[in-house]
Amino acid sequence: TVFPDGDGQYSIVELAVTTQNAGVLQFSATAYSVDENGGSVSIEVTRTGGSDGEVTVDYATSDGSATVVDDYTGVSGTLTFPDGDTSETFNITIINDVIVEGDETVNLTLSNPTGGATIGPNNPAVLTIVDDDVASEPNIGVNPSSLAAAQLADTQTTQVLTISNTGDADLDWNLAETETTCSSPGDIPWVSTSPASGTTPPSGSSTVDVVFDSAGLATGSYTGTLCIGSNDPDTSLIGVPVSLQVIGSVARHFPEVSGNAAESTWTI
Repeated sequence: TVFPDGDGQYSIVELAVTTQNAGVLQFSATAYSVDENGGSVSIEVTRTGGSDGEVTVDYATSDGSATVVDDYTGVSGTLTFPDGDTSETFNITIINDVIVEGDETVNLTLSNPTGGATIGPNNPAVLTIVDDDVASEPNIGVNPSSLAAAQLADTQTTQVLTISNTGDADLDWNLAETETTCSSPGDIPWVSTSPASGTTPPSGSSTVDVVFDSAGLATGSYTGTLCIGSNDPDTSLIGVPVSLQVIGSVARHFPEVSGNAAESTWTI
């Protein structure tokens, strides 16, 4: 810069101009994640492109699909970056529940920079809370896997079918019969079940009486299937083969009677 002096002369004075660069403030990422049982998560805000002087920026959380109080503790405040400081953080507390609700999100926002700083492109950002809860469900088991009876004509025999539940929710089940496939249930006249439906608690079992009745059946073999439907999401239908072998009729032998048959007494 040229300045005139009192003698009509000019003096040249060099002035040094220092330009401060306060920097750009933004989240260190646009997406963060934390397990629901993680307790808390630290969110970093960075200062890039310069760190001259003290600057501040406001931060705040807001509901995405997550709900404050139920899923996380909402926070807001101001981060202060001293001269030369390039990173600051704030924490969010995560609330661990036992509800199966899927992953949920929290919105993160920066605003109101001071000290000459500006806000960069990594704003806003999203925090994902990863659900750690598993849906309770039943798990069916059936024993034995098939039933077979061999009996005389005009008789009944009973066998026991056990339905167990190794899951952690109630098992609702029902029984149907078919002589074809479980997609076409229909009555089998020679077999019946009691009870035909029920609810089995977790780690429990239920017994079903399966009655084979050969009344009126000719000698021979008969086959069918007991179809067990349930609310087990992995095994909603189980087929238990059943078979009946009718091996003949009861032979009745009467003693020879002499004399007046009308005066004889027979015991059978």
